Amino acid sequence: MCGEMAFFDRDADKIRNASVRAGVTGATVRILVDTAIMDLSEDHPSIYQAFEAIVRSRKK
Repeated sequence: MCGEMAFFDRDADKIRNASVRAGVTGATVRILVDTAIMDLSEDHPSIYQAFEAIVRSRKK
């Protein structure tokens, strides 16, 4: 996972700007909006918690 991880940080400023470029031919850039992340947290809490754990480990 790379790119914008602030969605998983409940304390982060939610007004964010980011640019991303796929550096590999054939790569796909996916865009997630904060509402999708919140829906994920409500509908599939175990998946959300797994993502959140990855983000926390990368912030250290």
